[in-house]
Formats: sequence, C-alpha cells, structure tokens
Amino acid sequence: MATTDQIQTAERDPGAFIGGQRVRLEPYDIGVGPLQHIHEERQRLAALRWTHFEVRPQGATIGAEISGCRLSGELSDSVISELKRAFLGYKVLFFRDQALSAAEHLAFARRFGELEIHPFIPPNPDHPELVRFEKSADVG
Repeated sequence: MATTDQIQTAERDPGAFIGGQRVRLEPYDIGVGPLQHIHEERQRLAALRWTHFEVRPQGATIGAEISGCRLSGELSDSVISELKRAFLGYKVLFFRDQALSAAEHLAFARRFGELEIHPFIPPNPDHPELVRFEKSADVG
C-alpha cells in the first residue's frame, strides 16, 4: 500500500516510486520489471547539484535541459567541468535559445575533446567538423 507521501510524489512524477515493483503496460496484459535500476538512477540524478547553471531533467533517466549558461564566449574551466559531469550523468544535454556561430560552436565542442569529421554525411565547407542532421518530408 502506497503512503500519502508516495502518492503525492507519484502525482508530480509518476515514475518516482516504481522501485522493485512490476509495472503493467496498459492496455496490454504485459508486466515489466522489476525496475529498481531506474528508481536508483533517478535518485542518483536527483541528488546531483550544480553551481553554474540549472538542470531540468527531460526523461526518466536520460536527457536534461541546461539553462543559465551562455555557450558563446569564454566559459571557465569550472563551468566546462560541471557541464562534463552533467553530460556523463544525463547522457544528452539540451541548450535552448543559444545564438552560436559555427566558430563558437566548434570552440565550445573542442572543450570536450578532439573533434572528428563524419565519414558519410557531407561536411560544412567552411567547418568540416560540423554536419547538419536534418530530415524533411522529402527524406525517406
């Protein structure tokens, strides 16, 4: 039986106390679990603290939106270190409304390591490390 605190937490975040339970996938007669590893990962991510920016998780255990951090210009080593830690924790980071030139984008990316040129996608003629992943109605 769930406690009042668990029910209130679940209303805010339905996956918050799945723990070792099996979860039924409706409308199918399928049960999955236990999902203890997801519960533990969510707790680990929730315990992370940030000094230089704010983090808003986007999924149960993967993806986070970073705000309060302008990527163009100079970022201190401590900000980059914290961003690396966020990337390792969340695996995918989203930075909204960042006005970056191609050169600024490359400068930021180089702070994380050596860049590669994609072997199959045509590169940007001025900056071969940049490629555009895009799909339109014309692309199958």
